[in-house]
Amino acid sequence: MNMNKIIPAILSIALFTTACEKEFLDVDQPGVVAISSTVDYDLLLNADAINGTFAWPLLHLNDNFEFPSNDAPTGAAGMIYTWQEQPYQDEDPDLWSMPYLAIYHANLVINEVERSTGGSAQEKSRLKAEALLSRAYSHFCVAQLFAKPYNPATAGADPGIPYVTISDMYAKTPDRQTVKIVYEKIIADITEAIPNLPNTNNASFRGSKAAAYGLLARVYLHMKDYEKVITNADAALTLKSTVLDYTLPTFVMPALVNNGEFLYLRINSELDHLFNAVLTPDAEALLSFTDTRRDLYAPFGYALLDSHYGITVPETLLSKAEALARKTTPDLNAALTILNNLHVKRDTDHTNLSSSDADEVIDWIVEERRREVLPSGIRWFDMRRLAAEGRTATVTRTVGTDTYTLTPDSKKYTLQIPQSVINFNPGMPQNDR
Repeated sequence: MNMNKIIPAILSIALFTTACEKEFLDVDQPGVVAISSTVDYDLLLNADAINGTFAWPLLHLNDNFEFPSNDAPTGAAGMIYTWQEQPYQDEDPDLWSMPYLAIYHANLVINEVERSTGGSAQEKSRLKAEALLSRAYSHFCVAQLFAKPYNPATAGADPGIPYVTISDMYAKTPDRQTVKIVYEKIIADITEAIPNLPNTNNASFRGSKAAAYGLLARVYLHMKDYEKVITNADAALTLKSTVLDYTLPTFVMPALVNNGEFLYLRINSELDHLFNAVLTPDAEALLSFTDTRRDLYAPFGYALLDSHYGITVPETLLSKAEALARKTTPDLNAALTILNNLHVKRDTDHTNLSSSDADEVIDWIVEERRREVLPSGIRWFDMRRLAAEGRTATVTRTVGTDTYTLTPDSKKYTLQIPQSVINFNPGMPQNDR
């Protein structure tokens, strides 16, 4: 393959919907960049296309915020906000196309960096490992939208998503594989990456062992493999365990890129902020008046917040706590120690919680997790996995005179594959609604 790789500056949904000829990649054109050196591939891993791969509609799905009924979003964003079928009519299906664009860029690095010029073998192995981690996480996120939640009893038959490992965006789209196979490939990519990753990374949007173990802890939490959650959370937290103390009088929330709590930073990239959104009553009710997150989140809803869908130390701690409370022989004391040690840095009137009831402890951890991920799109991921056990309440939206409802047993928790993708891939099975 010619290493003077030509990358379109704007790719939209080309990986799945292009009708262009392959010769497009073989000539210099405006708006494209040729890459060949190891430094080029390093810089590619800094690109927004990899690190900011979800738009604000990821936040429209969850139960942490809502719009006044007469000021709700319109178009595709409005249809996503009300969980309707096929929201993308004449718009780019960004919840699908943006992560697959990130996967395309990751595959460029994975498949080509070892043949690049100017870098050491060790450097090339590190960049490939970072790209493997990025590819794994992007596929995991797509699965939380367009595949059913992981159910150990049915994952071997439930339709998953295409797992793309090639860097030719004009090749045939892989078939949808089962949820089980998709998760196995995610884990395989992360496992392959770990030996060549640095322990931590000064730039939290770049890959590291801490990020990889944190991602494995999250993946295994969704798979309900609680012993592996604990093992991988411990591995991540041994490498990085920063928890900011929000209760300090001088505390100011740092910018995302400067926030030491991140194991792996991923930013919602769209600039169309939700200036009219406010916290839902039940989300706001979880924040006591002494909880410092109330002042950070409640007054402005999402209007002035940076939003992310990354992996943090607090979330990883809560994953471990939840796993400790859920495992075959629960360790509630250890779970509560984690919960209390985190909450004391969030609430100025903290009181230690104590219980011998595993369900009660799990409820507390789930509530704390919701508070902790308020500015994050991953609340939708948690809603899906918790709905089947009754820990996600029915959500209702009012838009004008219309009411929309998302029940815990709803098929709407799995979005339909965008019709434009189906059109270019005849025979790809659609999700049932």
